[in-house]
Amino acid sequence: MSSHIPMGVDLTSLSNPSFDVKQWLNDNIQTETTAPDVVQINPDHLRSLRTQVHFLIQEVQAKHDQTTRQLVLGMGATEKDLATLKHQVESVKDFLTSFRKEGLDSLTVLHDLSGDENSPSGPIKTKEEGEESVPGDHSPLSKLVSLLQNWISLDEQRSLVQHEQDWQTLEQHVDAWLNEGELARVTKRLEAARRMVDEKEPAPKLNDQSTAGRDVSPSGSPLGNQGSDHRALVDRLVTRTLELIEPQFQALVDECAQSISEWLTGCFASVTPSTDFKNHKSQDTLFTEWYPMFRRLRCTSRFYHIYHRTMAAPFIKLWHQHCDTTWVSPVEDARSTFYPRYFWALDRFIQAECDWCQRVTPHEACKEEDLVEGLLTSITREMMPHLQTLEIFLTTLAFQEKALDFVTELYSTVVQHVTTIEGTLTQFRNRTVQDKLGFESNRSMTAQEPLSDSDNVSLSDSTSDTSESFAIDAAPAAAARPSAQYHTSESWDYPLLHPFEHLQIHWLEYEQACVVSQVEAFLTEFTPSVVQWEATNKSISGTDVLDKPIFKKLSTTMDRVGEHLASVGTIFKHSLKRTTILTQGLELVTYSQVTNHVLGKVLVDRLIEWTISIAQLCRFPNGMDWFYRSTKTPTAVEGESSLPYVHTASHQQIETAFKCLQLCHQVATVCSSINDQLIEHIVSVGPQVEKRVATLELLATDDSNILPTLDFFANRAFPDYSVRLQGLVDIYQYIEKSGEDLTMISSSGTVPQPWRPVRFLWTTWSLVWCAMLSPLSLPLLQFTTLPDWRQVGSPTEQVSSMNVTIPTFSTSPTACVSQIGEYLLAVPQLCDTYLAQTTVRTLLMNVADPWLLTLRQVITSKAMDGENPSLPILTDALSCPPVEPHENIATEEELLTDRVTSLAQSILVLYVHQILCVLQPPLTRRGQQQLLTDMDYLHNIVQAMGIDPLPVFEELRIVLRALVLADTSSEALLENSGSRLDLGTSVAFPEWLESLQRDSPQDRATFILLPLLKFTLSLTAGDIEARLKILCEA
Repeated sequence: MSSHIPMGVDLTSLSNPSFDVKQWLNDNIQTETTAPDVVQINPDHLRSLRTQVHFLIQEVQAKHDQTTRQLVLGMGATEKDLATLKHQVESVKDFLTSFRKEGLDSLTVLHDLSGDENSPSGPIKTKEEGEESVPGDHSPLSKLVSLLQNWISLDEQRSLVQHEQDWQTLEQHVDAWLNEGELARVTKRLEAARRMVDEKEPAPKLNDQSTAGRDVSPSGSPLGNQGSDHRALVDRLVTRTLELIEPQFQALVDECAQSISEWLTGCFASVTPSTDFKNHKSQDTLFTEWYPMFRRLRCTSRFYHIYHRTMAAPFIKLWHQHCDTTWVSPVEDARSTFYPRYFWALDRFIQAECDWCQRVTPHEACKEEDLVEGLLTSITREMMPHLQTLEIFLTTLAFQEKALDFVTELYSTVVQHVTTIEGTLTQFRNRTVQDKLGFESNRSMTAQEPLSDSDNVSLSDSTSDTSESFAIDAAPAAAARPSAQYHTSESWDYPLLHPFEHLQIHWLEYEQACVVSQVEAFLTEFTPSVVQWEATNKSISGTDVLDKPIFKKLSTTMDRVGEHLASVGTIFKHSLKRTTILTQGLELVTYSQVTNHVLGKVLVDRLIEWTISIAQLCRFPNGMDWFYRSTKTPTAVEGESSLPYVHTASHQQIETAFKCLQLCHQVATVCSSINDQLIEHIVSVGPQVEKRVATLELLATDDSNILPTLDFFANRAFPDYSVRLQGLVDIYQYIEKSGEDLTMISSSGTVPQPWRPVRFLWTTWSLVWCAMLSPLSLPLLQFTTLPDWRQVGSPTEQVSSMNVTIPTFSTSPTACVSQIGEYLLAVPQLCDTYLAQTTVRTLLMNVADPWLLTLRQVITSKAMDGENPSLPILTDALSCPPVEPHENIATEEELLTDRVTSLAQSILVLYVHQILCVLQPPLTRRGQQQLLTDMDYLHNIVQAMGIDPLPVFEELRIVLRALVLADTSSEALLENSGSRLDLGTSVAFPEWLESLQRDSPQDRATFILLPLLKFTLSLTAGDIEARLKILCEA
């Protein structure tokens, strides 16, 4: 590199240590005597000097970098290498010292050369040898620097003058280009002008010589500060340009929107649309031509606004047209076709938009996700007001099943749409981030290349496409945006999901209202009123209590109820499905409140009332009639009109009772199936529930705040969201450990237990027992009013027909007791007749009999001694064990034995109750003897049947025998008796029963005989002795 600077200096020679500056000056500077002017410097030489200095700097920099690399690589070299490097450094130091000295001498010569203009020309005289010339404020070096600064300042001033001329002609040029339709050129020119206005770089510092006589603004600009005027000019021109650009851009977008409308029309016109959306051919120019113009004008928001508004208009128009016609009273076809097809079309459209953006604008400096998501937001926000009226829609239709199905289907479609769109957007974001990162990398590699400037002016239309500054998020794609499950009010899916949150809070209330209406409709249809069924012209014969047509109609109706009772399970099946979908399983933990209310307060209560009306129609005896003493002896007419007396059990009553029991068993089966369905739904949502719990745990421990705070169900819908989730997880984990065995799971206390029709069970079994004991109703009432108890005369003497006095005693029971005994002997045959029926035998095997269970419990646990309390301690008299199948299936013989034994013992219980609670004192000696004879008669019959008499019956018979035969005084009996029960009045048991019913948590039918059973079996020996003393008083 041997370029020369003005005055003929060789840079290579100048850098040589042996270069003699004084000799160079004397040889090359030969001044003419006629030219005392200051040295004139050729601008071309200065430009060449600047170029050479630039290359010299680059060469020095390259050498410096090379030396640095060698130093770094040689750090691990040997000591010899270090010594060599040290020697080289010392040589460089010597060279620099010599160069400095020679430079100072050269500057001295330059100072002398430019000193006095009138000094004679001639060779330059240097200072004495040994003296150093220290440059000061007016040294040659300062002069050279000042000269260079003046040249640079002149160049800048020339540029500023040119720029000011461009500002003055900017509006004229823009108007001319607008008239010619050169919109791209206008936007480029305005972009350059805007950039000049926004520049805030400090102006170059000028010395006194360059600024002498010039107006310098405070900011340093020699032309003055006209930034505000320029900014106003640019704003005015941008507005004028937009007024021309926007209509043309709007027309182009309208063409694209028209293609969307035509495609939507075709989708809804065909039965099965399968054509995907294809972008309009002119849509590519939106980004290749029009978006750059909006970007240069810094009006990209206008671009997005017009694009979103116009492209979303076809979908919004279609949505409002449909909702205005089919929302309040939805049409089945519209519900089944419109919403799925609408969202299908929206999914295809968004997919096409993402593919189009990826293809057309892979390297554009625009936010493609804003383009697509903004378009989605424009559509969904118009849908939100309409979705918010769903609750009004449900209320208008009174929470009918079709309304809840419609909302559930709509929610399912929306969630599916959100999931599909979010998946498409996630893939789109990932591709966009990768493409932008690659684009930025390529652009950074070519940043050093010079840009062309054809017009050679700053405000002219440059061919370079300068983009706006956009931040590229280089974060991993997984954290680029949270899932749709964590939507916020600013996200595109918020208008779609938010209207359902309020419905999720109150969904169980809606489901309960819907199920109640369906169950009531079922009961209204299948359980008609039977009060008016009794025919006026009765044709009753034998043991019938209803005429044949009425009884047949009743049997058919009850069979029909049982056949259609499975539809109640179907109602709950659909309800559980809707609840699982809309609440995503969260309300399954508390769904039992719906089953308890509907089954307990609606279904079973109505069935109990209907069963009681059937019992009244079939003239079942009222058990409460047996609890009170009859004040008069009923006549035959009264007996026939009020309570027909029959010697055998009524076949119609027994058949009706077993049909009611079968209905109860079917209700219990439905309740069990509903619980199994609930467990199955919990199993189905278990994996998703565990994922939610894991997400909540991650949110609780995450410190990066990348994930949102809560998912949209925890946002406002469920305050106890985490509690419900954990409850579902516990149930699901227990089910997994149990192998999903529903039978074992249902019997555990971990999962929700099925609702059991306990009250209905008591009622139906009471009907069975009352039907079996109905032949005893009249004899037991007549028993306490017989005149035999108060006959006067010696029971041991009687005058014969031959006028012979002989002792007499009662050897035969009374007529009422004879009827009781005869019925006891007929019980085995009666039970055997009904056990031969498969239906009855199945019921007895699978439905627990609370009467039989309680009878066994009391007989086993109750001992007749004086230590027992006087009042019954069995406060669970009105409770019932669960309705479950027996663990061991009994044989027909075992069933017959259990049934005969329980009926016989129940008859003895009723008989003991009549004696102790209803029979009124005093009993004569003859009456006492007759009572003992009756009890001996019943005792012998029971023993002959192979049944052990009840302890309370045996205790009563023993005490009565001691009073009658041994004539033991009442005082002696009372002295040795235990605690006492006041049985002096006939209302002792009714009072106790009333107090027990007040304390009972559940209401019972009045004809249930279990309290009577438990009351009588709870009597102590002292109670019996005290009561017999009162009865046997003279």
